[in-house]
Amino acid sequence: MHANYWLFGSNAGMYFPMGENPGVSTSNNMNTEKASMTHADAKGNLVLYSNGSRVWNANGNVVPGAENLIRAFDPSYPGLIVPIPEREDEFYIFSVDDFTGNNNPGTVSFPIFYSLIDLKGNAGEGQKIGETKMLLENSSYGLTTVKHCNNIDYWLILHSGEGNTFYSYLISKDGIQTDEPIESQLGIVFSGSSLGLPQEIIASQDGKKIAVTKPAHPEDGFLEVFSFDNRTGKVTSSLTSYNALKKIKGAAFSPNGALIYVSLYVNQRSQANNGLANDYELVQFRASYAPAYKRLITEKTFTGQSQQGLGDFLVEPGSFGNIKLGPNGKIYLAHIDDNFLSVINNPNGEGNGSNFSYRDFSLNGKFGKAQLPNTVSPSYKIPEAKLAFQPDSLACNPTLKVEVTNSDNTIFTYQWLRDGLAIDGANSEFLKIRETGNYEVEVMDNCQEVLSNNKTISITIEVPPPVNDAIFTYCQGAEIAPLEADGTNLKWYNDEALSNVISNNRTLTPNIDANSVGIKTFYVTKTISGCESIAAKYEIDIEQKEQVEFVNESLSPCFDSGFNIQLRLKDEPSSNINWFFNNTLVSNTKTFAADSYGTYVAQIGEGTCFSSDTIQVRDGCFRIFLPTAFSPNGDGINESLDLIANGNFTFDYQIIDRKGTIMAAQREQKYPGNRVQLWDGNYNGVPAPIGIYQYFLNARFDDEGGTTIKNQNGKISLLR
Repeated sequence: MHANYWLFGSNAGMYFPMGENPGVSTSNNMNTEKASMTHADAKGNLVLYSNGSRVWNANGNVVPGAENLIRAFDPSYPGLIVPIPEREDEFYIFSVDDFTGNNNPGTVSFPIFYSLIDLKGNAGEGQKIGETKMLLENSSYGLTTVKHCNNIDYWLILHSGEGNTFYSYLISKDGIQTDEPIESQLGIVFSGSSLGLPQEIIASQDGKKIAVTKPAHPEDGFLEVFSFDNRTGKVTSSLTSYNALKKIKGAAFSPNGALIYVSLYVNQRSQANNGLANDYELVQFRASYAPAYKRLITEKTFTGQSQQGLGDFLVEPGSFGNIKLGPNGKIYLAHIDDNFLSVINNPNGEGNGSNFSYRDFSLNGKFGKAQLPNTVSPSYKIPEAKLAFQPDSLACNPTLKVEVTNSDNTIFTYQWLRDGLAIDGANSEFLKIRETGNYEVEVMDNCQEVLSNNKTISITIEVPPPVNDAIFTYCQGAEIAPLEADGTNLKWYNDEALSNVISNNRTLTPNIDANSVGIKTFYVTKTISGCESIAAKYEIDIEQKEQVEFVNESLSPCFDSGFNIQLRLKDEPSSNINWFFNNTLVSNTKTFAADSYGTYVAQIGEGTCFSSDTIQVRDGCFRIFLPTAFSPNGDGINESLDLIANGNFTFDYQIIDRKGTIMAAQREQKYPGNRVQLWDGNYNGVPAPIGIYQYFLNARFDDEGGTTIKNQNGKISLLR
């Protein structure tokens, strides 16, 4: 409906009511030699029209602020009016400014600008919002839109003035993505002048093809057709091309996109009295990889008078101009300074089957010019999904099939639902029904999603399941027991759609990884008299066994001064831990600090799915003990003077008698971690006499806090 109004030329206009055959419109207050663009709303009502420099609203008034969008007063090349999706009354006006472009005969390219119009302003008259901005400086000045596959957004497609780069700009509710156009480099390289003729980009109605025309140079004028991905915005491949087409005046796809029509100026001949005769053709090509195909639809010769100093410039009323596909499925051909349009009544037909009518539509005295208006691409047909029973459906187990209409796609994905819930594994166009319920299916192509109509299925013969549903819980890594069911003609499945039979036995050994955490579901049915039962569901829930491990196997802190020590784990636990001290539960927290010597256990998990680790916390205080007496008399009790201590340290000692004789001594001795003998009670191999002896001990203990020194001396009694 967006193309239901065509306003162009010298106040000429057409209106296609409900997309049907047109009538003449008198709504056009615009008088333009070439460029025009129009836009109607979703109901087909006129909204805006423009020549690229000025913008008129539906009342025929120039929108305030939109009097001179670009420097060109009457631009030669048409732009586009594009609605901003989901933003009612806001529109972009894209304009080609041939006043400020590059007119070098070797390369002709012009900048494309865009402006924002808001129709809510000025009491509905509309207003221009902000400044006009440049979109692409060096363009081939052809532009078109393709509806995004979501049928909401638009792709605006441009081509570089030189080279072979396409630019696809996404226009969504967020506006136009000017900084991130999709670039595609392929096709014939643009170079050279078009001699002032319009370069065009056109799109097929299904959004799968685009075509570009380049009059004159290079290749002596060419047409090239490409495939287009309306999901990604990429121009993906070249389908076909036609060269040596001379001066192309316009091009249009057939409604089915299989054919493409081109209006051509092909030849000029001299006549008497400075007269000139120009030959024009309307030809038909195939828009595909098919072998070379060209059909002449019509040819006409127009005569006129050359003008002094302007070369072969020729005023030739009625000659061929642009062509455009209408919303009624017909293609219209403009005639320069003529008040009629020619019509291709059946554009999908090849050759004479296209049914061309010369000067068949009257503009009621208004004169069209070389160009018909540019409009946005139409929306796609909305696909529909319908459910139907298969002819061989049984009363107990009918089969549903989904059929998709109004879609050009051939590849779909499916998701069936029962009572509003997705059925696991039900992803084909068919579904066998085994139990009563309300069924629907989501059908998705690469971009769209549609819900089918619902069907409530009542099973007349409903066979009960062979067993009751059950859930079996295992700890990660545990051995999985076989599943069992009673009955005849059993079928085991691993999908809710019951499409993949994995066993017909009474027992099933689940083929699952016992270390893979999560719920694995299996289904089992029985069949009686050809009717398959409702499925029983077995769920195997493998719970994660979280590992807990201390950083250290043991610790030796000193708690004498009321300190405590954090028991550190290698990994942070996901939940609280049960902490045990000497087999007694003392805490349920993620962290724990010990303040007593003994055995600590950290345990995470519940039931049979838990893990634990143990750590010993030993007395690590620096302690030294020497007895006050010993008796080396051979009875095996207190036979030597022994040093008993805590910690690892280095020590010196000396034992002397009353006269100062050194009975035993040692320097830089390392304490081995258990008791160590200092003196056996002998002197030079002879038992020392009973009596009182003096000892001197110097111990040095090193830890993270530095060096601790202990000096100890005292008296020892040697007894026999």
